[in-house]
Amino acid sequence: MSVMRRLALTLAFLALPLLAFQAPPKKDTTKPATKPAATKPQSTKGAAPAKGAVKPAAAETTEQAPSGPSVYVAPFKGIWGLDIHPDLCKQLVEDIKSKKPDLVVFTLDSQDLKEGFYTAERNEDGTGVFEDDSQRRMLKLLDEELRGTPTLMWVHDSWGFSTLMAFAFKDLYMKPNARLDGLGRIAERYGVEDPQVLAKFREAVVAIANGWFEVGGYDIMIGRAMMRPELKLSASWKGRDLVWSQDASGTWVVDGSEKAFAAFDAETAEDLGLADGSASELDELMFLRGFREYQLVMSEQDPKFGAGEKISIDWTKAWNRAFDTAEQLWQESQSKLQLDAGKYTDLAKRNYEKIVELLEKNNAAYTKWRMTRHPSLDQLKDQIARWKEEQIARNKAKKDNQGGGGTGGGRGGRGFGSPGGPGGG
Repeated sequence: MSVMRRLALTLAFLALPLLAFQAPPKKDTTKPATKPAATKPQSTKGAAPAKGAVKPAAAETTEQAPSGPSVYVAPFKGIWGLDIHPDLCKQLVEDIKSKKPDLVVFTLDSQDLKEGFYTAERNEDGTGVFEDDSQRRMLKLLDEELRGTPTLMWVHDSWGFSTLMAFAFKDLYMKPNARLDGLGRIAERYGVEDPQVLAKFREAVVAIANGWFEVGGYDIMIGRAMMRPELKLSASWKGRDLVWSQDASGTWVVDGSEKAFAAFDAETAEDLGLADGSASELDELMFLRGFREYQLVMSEQDPKFGAGEKISIDWTKAWNRAFDTAEQLWQESQSKLQLDAGKYTDLAKRNYEKIVELLEKNNAAYTKWRMTRHPSLDQLKDQIARWKEEQIARNKAKKDNQGGGGTGGGRGGRGFGSPGGPGGG
């Protein structure tokens, strides 16, 4: 055997152990044509990441779509006829119609008395004002302008004329400690001595007030008993129907006295079917309505507030500001006219003109102006006209006397409250 052949055999023998430890040949890993290759998924916007994969950063900021109905809360809070006013109601209705919510929750929180007729003092902030035209305007807005829009009333507390508003809603809820009381104040509107005149006036006023009950679908016997002390009120169940009586013969006696006015607390109102339930918080109210989630309609001007809340706050600030400014102008005019009527006539006239402008633009401010025993707008305008006539006369006299050396015209006339002037001593 040649040297070369022996060398080749030796090398082959030495390589045998190494071949024993080599890995088996690789399998064909090519996937069938009908199945995608096992490559990294493409980053598709909006696609859900694979289980166990890291969530893309963009997905972390994706917000879920709002769920539940859109709810517009429209608060009526404060003094009836001032804070709660047809002009405020108009603003709220227009905003509701613009925003088109799924549900409108009107809230009512107004007290002329904070406890009871005989035990509590009147609200230090003022008491409600009943004006026939204002009642009609507000009722028309709530009844006609929002037809087709789901609404409900949630009473936080009501004592006084404001209780009328609660009964304009078929869907009525109350806070657990709320009252529907104080409609005895309607008697103030027909308090005349002549029995015949009283009877006619009483029927007219009660009929206007009962318009709220009729719109809400409540028996007007309820309203009459709440507004007339001599009328009693009771109720009895006949099957599923509750029948009201203007006496104390029913199963449930609400008012058995001839000297008291009927009233309801939250528990009684719910037991008698006037209220659909009681809720302490808006979340609880929505749950009673069957909604676990809802979207509150917020103010576009100030998102910290609900849309209706912002309108209500701005309204109350606006009428108070108008009244306060008018009062300051009035006090300045009176003090100056008392000091020297002739010298300060022009200042008083300018102030009166500003007062008229302010009060003509804000009916609630004018209502309080009249409540605080100030002159009416017509009286203010008459005084302004007199001052203008006096000014014209003085100017004419001054012109006529410029060449003749005569004496000048008289000094300015006196205004309201000044000595010798209207309302003065």
